[in-house]
Amino acid sequence: MTNIPTKNRLLLLILFLISIFYLDSYFQSHCIDDAGITFQYSKNLSNGIGLRYHQNFQAVEGYSNPFWTFLLASFHKVGFLNLVVVSKKLSILFLFLSGLVFYFQSKKNLYFSFLFFIFLLNPMNTYWSFSGLENASFQFFLFYAFILVSQNNQKQLYLALSLLILSRPESIIYALLISFYSKEKKKNLTCSAIIFFSYLIFRLIYFNDILPNTIWAKLGTIHSMNIGQNLQTGWSYWYHYFDQYLCTGWLGLFVLFYPLYHKKYLLFSLILSHFLFILLSGGDWMRDYRFMMPISPLYFYILIQFLSKLNIPYKYLSYNLLLILLIYIQWLPKYKYLNKPYMELSVRIQRGKKIEKYAKQYNIKNPSLLDPDIGGTAYGTNLIIFDLVGLTNKEIGKSYKTPADFRKFIIQSSPDFIYSTSYWTKISKMKKIKEIYQNYVPLEGNHYFDDLDSCLLIKKKHRYPIK
Repeated sequence: MTNIPTKNRLLLLILFLISIFYLDSYFQSHCIDDAGITFQYSKNLSNGIGLRYHQNFQAVEGYSNPFWTFLLASFHKVGFLNLVVVSKKLSILFLFLSGLVFYFQSKKNLYFSFLFFIFLLNPMNTYWSFSGLENASFQFFLFYAFILVSQNNQKQLYLALSLLILSRPESIIYALLISFYSKEKKKNLTCSAIIFFSYLIFRLIYFNDILPNTIWAKLGTIHSMNIGQNLQTGWSYWYHYFDQYLCTGWLGLFVLFYPLYHKKYLLFSLILSHFLFILLSGGDWMRDYRFMMPISPLYFYILIQFLSKLNIPYKYLSYNLLLILLIYIQWLPKYKYLNKPYMELSVRIQRGKKIEKYAKQYNIKNPSLLDPDIGGTAYGTNLIIFDLVGLTNKEIGKSYKTPADFRKFIIQSSPDFIYSTSYWTKISKMKKIKEIYQNYVPLEGNHYFDDLDSCLLIKKKHRYPIK
């Protein structure tokens, strides 16, 4: 590889970057509604309102990605107001940096860098990278910190660990493992502890809580509290993810134990800890394995290490062309599938705009909406959103989420409009709340709930004012 001209190495990086930009444009219309929650907090922080969902609302940590929230807020502060665009361009940067880290770690080996770039640009990884969420930055910080330990680059490791810890609540586990296996164990463990407890103290002072409210809100509704059920769904989550990549999910166990066989204990510990996290949490309910993203570059790293042991004659063009053809055949249907709309921020914004028009029509001042899809309707409109899920509201988020809890929350919120999807209608038993029928009427049509139990309601006093 040392005889390969520098211009060919540069060409590979340029092609990789062009591919990222192409896939960003391919998923241009995609930005998931959950990202709108982060955008709303970032916008309010930038505008001096603080980390609040709405100006007069209680400070509640309704996001799970502090670094990403603060980063987007800083761009908004200096004039980059379209956070959908900002998030996508930042994701391009972090996705490219993940590839660049491997490129230099592999000593600019073109063949293995080429393989890593191909793996990194798989449909699921790129889809979630350009979702508006923190996925691309989180996986970069984790992978970069791992590489820094192998290179014994202590100065940069401090920064990488700090940003990793602020990426997600569960990232402290990875940070502690990386610190433990680093050469300067005590210093890195101390650094990780300082960053973690500093943010914990900030959380306690600012939000009066020890955990993000998103964790409380998802317990018992989105994530099961049944350990047995989580183990079953978590194993299925892990298995089917590898089935997508390697044709059989059982090869996921190979990815888990291959580092142990070669005595790469840090790599094994990171994969194992992530495996246990998936088992205990049950994965997540969103399509195509978002919870697998942070650790994905490490999986690809293991696969390439395995391929390097096979001594494949990489210099033969036929092998490369065959690899590209096989990947193209396998992944093309997945790209097409993922490009179909799914929980899109733009759709929620459009629905919110429609409700704003109704509010104007009925002369409703400062209109409010009860909504389980709270990203786009908050970020893209001026509606006051009451969060049926409880991500941004402690009262429902920390409740037992019984039908009585939902009924109390709806009555106390007394929103001007109510929107609900079939899932949350069933969870909240909304169809059995008598106050709904007493105080609200359908906004469109004559039925309170459609065949799927979804609804769009307006307060009766707005629709039929007493003259």
